[in-house]
Amino acid sequence: MVLDDRRQFEFDDVFFIAAMNLKYEGGGFKFCPEADPSDDYLDLCLVEKMSKLRILRLLPTAFRGDHVKFDGVHIYRCKKAVIRTASPLAVHTDGEKAGFQRLVTIALGQEKLPFIVA
Repeated sequence: MVLDDRRQFEFDDVFFIAAMNLKYEGGGFKFCPEADPSDDYLDLCLVEKMSKLRILRLLPTAFRGDHVKFDGVHIYRCKKAVIRTASPLAVHTDGEKAGFQRLVTIALGQEKLPFIVA
């Protein structure tokens, strides 16, 4: 994984990576507790070197954002992330299937989306 074209990280056993602009995802999981949609940064939550059983025990702590205290959970902040994998892995973007990919580039768009809060 390369962040902002300069910081490079290698991981052997990654369970998942979530790139987020908001604190919460899918049903109230607070995967990136420090994410701020107005700071122009992406927050990435990467979970590595954990058994499926340990992840199941850890998952409830993500509702409060306490999962970040555990070994194997990493949070990164960046403007852009490039993720390369040894074999194609399932990717989804905001719940939509994006197929199986070996290379994924993630960055915030330059334009803001207008919306109305009623």
